[in-house]
Amino acid sequence: MNSKPSQAAWLTPVLGYSSVIVIAVALIFTFTAQPDVLQGYLTRILPIHVGASWLAYLSFGLTAVFGLTYLITRNPHWDRLSLSSTEIGVVFIVLSLFSGALWGRPAWGAYWQWGDARLTTTALMLLVYVGMLMVRGMIEDGGRRARVSAVIGIVASVGVPINYMSVYWWNTLHQTPSLSIAERRSALQNDGILIGFLVALLGFTLLYLYLLRLRGQLALQQTRLEERELDLELKGAIAND
Repeated sequence: MNSKPSQAAWLTPVLGYSSVIVIAVALIFTFTAQPDVLQGYLTRILPIHVGASWLAYLSFGLTAVFGLTYLITRNPHWDRLSLSSTEIGVVFIVLSLFSGALWGRPAWGAYWQWGDARLTTTALMLLVYVGMLMVRGMIEDGGRRARVSAVIGIVASVGVPINYMSVYWWNTLHQTPSLSIAERRSALQNDGILIGFLVALLGFTLLYLYLLRLRGQLALQQTRLEERELDLELKGAIAND
């Protein structure tokens, strides 16, 4: 049983180092490129902002997948992955909001606009998933906690496509995606920034995989520690009787 984690232990640091290298390459392309024709130097924020947004979408989408898999299999492994993915998503949706505010101040004249559909739905997503983590913390029974979290994660995932499509459905302040493969268009006129943008998406994907493995391993250790403590409590209670 203990041999399996050790055989794949090399994968975690490889993913970590790879993500750092790829994101560094993306930043080199971005910051050595000439200013974009339309947005000037503001586009240098986009690899981080869009990368963080993509990672939040990926995290919350897989939170639902892991939760559904747990409900089907009742294997605690999938609950741990769901928890890990949720926590990663919360961190990076905060980074998305922060980097977006830095872009919005010079572009829109304000750090935040509640009237914008993308900003408002992003803030609501953050509140929902933070609430999900709070609910987990209030439920002591492991099985019930996992089931409730899985249901919340599945229902909350509806917010991901709504958030993405908000710039198409509501004509508010936020621009449409800088790069759309489906529409075969790009708002980025500088090749260096476009390359940095695409490389950053790969780097953030690798970063997600690294953090998911790392947080999943920590969750497994925490579960084992809780099981040992419960076992000691039961043995102590039996001994006292």
